[in-house]
Amino acid sequence: RDTPAETRRVAGRPEDFELQFDDFELLPKAATGLGPVMFSNFDDGGSRNIFNGLWTYSWRTAPRTVFTLVRPGRGGSGYAAQISGKLETADSSSLRASFNSEDSSADLSSYAGIRFYCRGHGYFRLRTFQPTISDWDDYGTASLEALPEWRPVTVWFKDLKQDGWGAAVPFIPESLSGFA
Repeated sequence: RDTPAETRRVAGRPEDFELQFDDFELLPKAATGLGPVMFSNFDDGGSRNIFNGLWTYSWRTAPRTVFTLVRPGRGGSGYAAQISGKLETADSSSLRASFNSEDSSADLSSYAGIRFYCRGHGYFRLRTFQPTISDWDDYGTASLEALPEWRPVTVWFKDLKQDGWGAAVPFIPESLSGFA
């Protein structure tokens, strides 16, 4: 399997990064005739989402990173979620949104995708979590690069892929437990 160019570029040396995320919206399927639904925006200084779940940050293998809510968020008000620090080649960190406090599933079958805004410098991926995948080969995007200015990132569920190292399991939007 080929290694992505950005992975080869930073392999073997620490990489500084700073990523900010804001205004996560679920995008309904066209047939519903509805507009985007705000999933989470951090404007109140909290990290809840519409399913009453929370955003959490895991950095077990990335001790030189930090998660904070910073002002101002996109649009000049409220807050944005920020992850920053330095990652070594083997480090890993994850900003994760659980869909509810019990970490159980939500039905996203009426949605075609998710849109959010990002700025900063560094790379990230969006991953979904579903209980039927137990080997961590979750559906996700390829690496995406943050740019200095706020920009929208739209991820269509139909375009998500498993990396291919685990068991192939169908994508089930009726049974997702979170995003990272």
